[in-house]
Amino acid sequence: MISNNALDFYKGLGLILTESLENNPSEKALFYTMNSIYHRFFEIPHFKIDSELTESLFNTKNKIGYRELPYTLIYLDFEKKFNGFGDLENIKKKQRGSAYELLKGMKEDPKITRKFLGIILWRFDTKDNFFITSVIKTGEVYCFWDTNLLQAGGIKNEITRKEDIHIFNKKEKKNIVEFICNFLDFLNHPDVETRIIKHPTNEARIKRGKKPIPDRVKINITGKLYRYIYEELPKMQKESPQFSFWVRGHYIHFWNKEVYRRLYSSDSKKLEEEGYYLDNRGVVCKWVLPYIKNKEKLLQNKNYEVKE
Repeated sequence: MISNNALDFYKGLGLILTESLENNPSEKALFYTMNSIYHRFFEIPHFKIDSELTESLFNTKNKIGYRELPYTLIYLDFEKKFNGFGDLENIKKKQRGSAYELLKGMKEDPKITRKFLGIILWRFDTKDNFFITSVIKTGEVYCFWDTNLLQAGGIKNEITRKEDIHIFNKKEKKNIVEFICNFLDFLNHPDVETRIIKHPTNEARIKRGKKPIPDRVKINITGKLYRYIYEELPKMQKESPQFSFWVRGHYIHFWNKEVYRRLYSSDSKKLEEEGYYLDNRGVVCKWVLPYIKNKEKLLQNKNYEVKE
């Protein structure tokens, strides 16, 4: 079944189209593109990412760059909250209709949360790049962030599409794009398998004039990766006191087979012993996983002997 989060994304995208973009001449091209995505939302694969995996991916550094998408259009169904606003006054200026009416009474407050309702990744005849469309909800206000991988990652500065640059600050943008790169790398991990689950009654639903239920991509994680994300990390969180924090992990790719021929000549068992793995693209990688550190240990008092 389609998740409540995905339905909220769909509702928000519809409101943005009708209230913010439809009657704005300067954003007609963006309107037609997003309108096409909106009407195909129930036809594209939905990847449901649970909270444990979301946290692990958001807390991993990665080199931002082009990754192949498994399909031309995909929806990443996850929830993530950000506190406060980057620039509330400019956000107000960018919104129209009921969104503006709701936002204009707001004041900058660090307690305000922006809730991510997911991301659509899509590629149309674009080499070494793909586009990112996301919907963010604050209270009952829906905003959007529409950009592309290279622009959001700071790799290229030219503006290829209009985007609401005030929804996220520079650090948050980088974190979101790293999350996307992490997820696409994660899909190629040998401990990860994906399987498309099609709804059996879709044909009958379409004949009755109803929207189809989207194909759901089931993510199966096995082995050490499963044990770490779903057993060890929750145990760390449970045992950690109030003053604890995430230590970010990082992805390392050894793309150059000539430079790293020793790694490429090793068998899978030897690679695993050294903390590496060969992913489904045939690339040797290393995912140094994030972990939770006890802040109290860093604050312990130490006695020092002062010599005369």
